[in-house]
Amino acid sequence: MDQSSSSNGGGGGGGDGSGSADISKIPSGAWQAACLLFGAGVCVQILGAGVSLVVLGLREPWHHRVALLNGYMQTLGVLLLLSGLILYPIGFSSPFFSYYCDSSKAFCTGHCAMGWSYVTAVMAAALSIFCPVMSNFAEAQQRNRKPGHAPTGLTLS
Repeated sequence: MDQSSSSNGGGGGGGDGSGSADISKIPSGAWQAACLLFGAGVCVQILGAGVSLVVLGLREPWHHRVALLNGYMQTLGVLLLLSGLILYPIGFSSPFFSYYCDSSKAFCTGHCAMGWSYVTAVMAAALSIFCPVMSNFAEAQQRNRKPGHAPTGLTLS
């Protein structure tokens, strides 16, 4: 069976078979903005994870500079994630949501339920708040470590 003739319209992009995503098909402006902000936050966090791996192989003075920049980048990613999550419930006041859930207030779901995807996204953003903190803590520990000495509790053999 040909993939383009599947029952969901060819997979991706709203069923027109083009395979491209169109954000204008999201029914609420608040949801469109939340999608862009959260998506940008996820991309920045992924980039931060990649930079963290690169930092492991760098020597001074680049190690300190890139680690500090990475902490700022992770902070930006967390702020983007949180702003998208805060903006999402404002879409509950849209006519689309009001039609299906009998609610015309922001932050009120009517007879609909929120679901686990939003709860997990909030938990992921809450946990990712610690990424820049851990980055700065690890950098401070690296700076304070004396060359030739093992960290506390470990012995060199």
